[in-house]
Amino acid sequence: MSFASQWTQHAQRGTGASVPSEIDHDERSIREKVWNEARHALEHSGSIPSFRIAFANIIFSLTQSPLDKSQEVTLGELLENDRAPIFLETANRQLFTFRHKFARLQREAAPKVRELGRGSIDPTTGNILEMPPSSEHPRLDPLLTSQEHRTTLDLMFWLGVMFDTLSAAMYQRPLVVSDEDSQIPSVSPRIAEPRAQIGLDHWDIPRSKTRGKRDVWGDFFLSSSIQRQGSGQLQPRWPCSYEEAASVLSEATPVKVLLYRRITQLQTLVYRGASPDQIENVIQKSLLVCQHWDSTYQNFMLDCVTNHELLPSRIQSWYVILDGHWHLATMLFADVLESIDKSQLGSDTAREVRQVTHLVATLRTNNALAVAGLARASIQGQDSFMAPHFHDSLSEVAFLVEPWTAVLIHSFAKAGSILVESLDISYKNGYTECLRQNCEFLIRALQYLGRKSDMAFLVARSLSRSLEAKLV
Repeated sequence: MSFASQWTQHAQRGTGASVPSEIDHDERSIREKVWNEARHALEHSGSIPSFRIAFANIIFSLTQSPLDKSQEVTLGELLENDRAPIFLETANRQLFTFRHKFARLQREAAPKVRELGRGSIDPTTGNILEMPPSSEHPRLDPLLTSQEHRTTLDLMFWLGVMFDTLSAAMYQRPLVVSDEDSQIPSVSPRIAEPRAQIGLDHWDIPRSKTRGKRDVWGDFFLSSSIQRQGSGQLQPRWPCSYEEAASVLSEATPVKVLLYRRITQLQTLVYRGASPDQIENVIQKSLLVCQHWDSTYQNFMLDCVTNHELLPSRIQSWYVILDGHWHLATMLFADVLESIDKSQLGSDTAREVRQVTHLVATLRTNNALAVAGLARASIQGQDSFMAPHFHDSLSEVAFLVEPWTAVLIHSFAKAGSILVESLDISYKNGYTECLRQNCEFLIRALQYLGRKSDMAFLVARSLSRSLEAKLV
């Protein structure tokens, strides 16, 4: 109820980003009531091991909390005081505990299955693939005997890992689930080893105790597009079929998560006081992810922006949200790079190269303009195909369907702050006017999000005042 109540039910198309005050007051009262009820319920159920409660914590962490609209605060202060990550971290600890228990049950159950001489066990992951007939079942936990339960656990765990990754980078908090513990056996199986060789003296040559694994946070998410390019297949461009467009966006989503993961890795290395070589290694890996995105998905995203009004409704909302998340990641990456270089934590040579090439400024400006382009396309493309497929409260602009509002707020606000800071009215030219217009689109986008988020409303007002002060 709390999550669903965010979307105003009485916004009319064509009335702009605001909602009539009397309607807003009534709906706000409902939102505050159900939000507080949900918070109290989750706080009192924290000790109950339940998938439903874990999922409820995830959903509630995506829900915007009621705020005092009369206060004057910055985005940084709002994020610092946001309690949403606490509920998300609770959910991830619960899911991690479930997964840890499942791994233990798998180990304990495997000998029982082997004793029966039936059923099958994956030799690389240790998972029970097939159970013996029910009459011969050893007494096992239902989690092991139900494929549906195992699949649910895997999906829930991975959902939590993705949310944990974005939240840690955005709020600058430590990860709940480490890189090592977030590996998924089904996608990172142990690399098969050759059979032990027999020496000339008939003694077995011992195998290495270290088994190789394909790291989920390595190049795993980049491999499918790399293989396609290697085989000569062209990346789809718009116009294309719905299936091809959905395939591109599906493939790009984990690449986005990978960049956020790289940011958390850098934040962790800085916190731990790692060596310059270690830090530079992760910086280079992060830049490779950026280069991969630019060479593989950027043109498709630009096609979508250019043809926004012609896109199917689900592709419209999907690409806007995905691209908005991606550009936020690159702007956060620029922040981390700037912090590393100012503190001289990396290598001197690499720092000088970044300064000479203006890497940080380029990342910020280019991605801020790209986010503004998403806001402009969504707002100007209101007369599109969204209306027949979505509820009235969602159909006016594509980004209103975003379930995790805080991410787009952060993306729009950060882009707006960068462009306002870059604005110099002493040079009145086409570029200056472009910056001003893009700032206004970002403010308006935040105002639309302000229908369901007090945080967005406050940030939009703050950014608008900053722009007005710059133009005086």
